[in-house]
Amino acid sequence: MWLHKVILPYTCHGCHIPIDSAHSFCSKCWQQLDIIQEPCCKICGWPFDFEVDGVTICAHCTFKTPPYDCARAALRYNETAKKLILNLKYGDKEELAPLMASFMSQKLAQLNVTDPVFVPVPLHYIRLLRRNFNQAGLIAKRLAKLHGDFAPQALKRHKYTPTQGHKTRNQRLKNVKSVFKLYKADVLKNRDTVLVDDVFTTGATANECCKVLRNSGAKSVNVLTFARVIKPMLL
Repeated sequence: MWLHKVILPYTCHGCHIPIDSAHSFCSKCWQQLDIIQEPCCKICGWPFDFEVDGVTICAHCTFKTPPYDCARAALRYNETAKKLILNLKYGDKEELAPLMASFMSQKLAQLNVTDPVFVPVPLHYIRLLRRNFNQAGLIAKRLAKLHGDFAPQALKRHKYTPTQGHKTRNQRLKNVKSVFKLYKADVLKNRDTVLVDDVFTTGATANECCKVLRNSGAKSVNVLTFARVIKPMLL
């Protein structure tokens, strides 16, 4: 172990400076990991900036109930979370998937699921060939190893669409409309299904996936992501 640290020292996953432990962060990057804490919306997990009494639902979920039972994210999407996600997605840092799954595991209790089955947000096969792996699939596989079952084939993206980056909410909604289909979904029947992705931005992709998953006969449909974009709430 000591020889490994001399020849190939451990580095921080956030800024890549040498550190003493594997799969960890330097003290500065730890402080920049903005973990989402309660209180938050009972349904979508939107964090409140003030103390609330009892169970509370945010304005968005009061106005329109989402197509999932519960959604949670481990971290607020900031520059540190963004680096981790991009390093996994485009930097081939597959070792980040177990790290992200460990943060997400801490949110499972809030989903109130038992014996869950984890379904990754799928990539279209063309994009999968270009990237060689689905980052949501890597995270979901790790979560399943720790907590339940893995159903990577339950949901398919049958239409190729442009990436969601830099699109407005309405553009995102239109971009993912009717692009997902159930494929091998028998394993989801009467099960607590957990849709897994790296980041929850506007919810367009998660909502579209969950609408489809509702037709699987699942006991419940939930969403779990590593990070979530938190912006001023507008109806």
